[in-house]
Amino acid sequence: MGLSNALSSHPRAILGGLLLIAFALEVLQPLVVDADVVVLKDGRRYEGTIVAESTRAVVIYTKFDSVRTAATFKMDDVKSVERKALPDGFFGEEPADARARGAKAHAAGQTLYLEVPVVGEFGTDVFSGGFRKIFTYARRHGIGHIVFTIDSTGGNLDEALEIYRIFKRYRGSVKLHAVVKNCLGDPLSVALWCDTILLQPGARIGGMNRKVTDVSKKLAGEEEEIIRAQIAEDVVADMRREGAADDVVRAMLDPAQTLAVWKTEAGKFLSDFAAPEGMPKEEVLLSVGEGEVLQISHDQAKAMGLPTLSGGAADLGKALGLEGWTLESGYGKSMMDRATAAAKKRAAAAAAKFERAVERNVSRRETTDRSISHNLQKAAEWDPSDADYGTYGSRWGWGWGGGWGGVAFTKASQRRWRNRTDASVHYLKRARRAATSMKKLDAEAVKLGLEPTYEDGVLIQMIDDFKVRMKNLVADRNKRGR
Repeated sequence: MGLSNALSSHPRAILGGLLLIAFALEVLQPLVVDADVVVLKDGRRYEGTIVAESTRAVVIYTKFDSVRTAATFKMDDVKSVERKALPDGFFGEEPADARARGAKAHAAGQTLYLEVPVVGEFGTDVFSGGFRKIFTYARRHGIGHIVFTIDSTGGNLDEALEIYRIFKRYRGSVKLHAVVKNCLGDPLSVALWCDTILLQPGARIGGMNRKVTDVSKKLAGEEEEIIRAQIAEDVVADMRREGAADDVVRAMLDPAQTLAVWKTEAGKFLSDFAAPEGMPKEEVLLSVGEGEVLQISHDQAKAMGLPTLSGGAADLGKALGLEGWTLESGYGKSMMDRATAAAKKRAAAAAAKFERAVERNVSRRETTDRSISHNLQKAAEWDPSDADYGTYGSRWGWGWGGGWGGVAFTKASQRRWRNRTDASVHYLKRARRAATSMKKLDAEAVKLGLEPTYEDGVLIQMIDDFKVRMKNLVADRNKRGR
């Protein structure tokens, strides 16, 4: 049974299943929970909805100063995760904009729609800010359809996650459609929720094959991949309950899962881990080998009877059989442009802030390093053992060459010894404070991605040496001679 029988069903259902699973690979699928509270070990509490959780991290959708956002915390910093009902209206309702200038009014026989371009990388060209406003605008003004024209092949995971959550919240209030030129990876956070998905000539849709060779990038993404893998398992379970084919699901999720799909002479779709031995390659509709995830091209979709579209959003109404298909206004595009401009402005401000932090850190480290060197040099200059001192023997010209009288400091020499000791200790204290400050500045530099001034452990050793030297100087401060 399994996949072969499942694939004999309507191909549109197959694509829906593929999209759901493909997105699980590229974007964190929200868990089915109501409301939660994350309590940190330092006492801080964050109320909202958990969107991902693993043994290493938890992500909660919450708000800071009325601004909704997703916050990630390491489990090492988390005291507890509580299930708790949030007050009504915790996140509030996004206010809708007034009707756009030049908007088409409702008329008999008209079917109004908004076109929303989803073009470029998520987090660089596409941002979540515009989507919520577009949904609320369509709901307030009775616009029944939103068409997303998608030409995107990935981007930022957190941005895609936020977009996914927005769609999850507003879906059902308006009909959603995707006209796809390219939709690989993160953009599935949009296509996933659409009621219809049509591929344009040359289009591809599915998971994103990632070949990471940089060891540092692998390590940096380890925690994220652990969360993704666990969420993927949850989605696989959900798909199984919905009757979707496990083999197709695994092919979209697991690079180790191979899959081939072909069509019999009777028009039935069949599948297995590989095509039957001897079957010509041109007869295989879908094939994914080990180390890759499943993607579907326009030609493959067409061969399987999946919906395709030669035109754009304006042609969708005819393809769907909707009368009076009319663009309400350019609000969809203008809102996406505004969201992108606002996000880039914030990013520029953050970049400027980062640059200032780097400049401040570098400047302070240079000055602090000079302080360490200067004070060590002064401490050495005032080292009491490096000076000449008069003794009673030399003062009176006894010249005995020994005995207590020849080594006793004069009163003036004793004061000189103490003064030089105090001065040397003073500069060593300054050097110690500078080294302690440098230790903090070097730690800050590492967080900023800069190279530290001193190798690991050197400053700690320096500080310890300064303490020992000061202790010895203080012990000999009241020395009366040699």
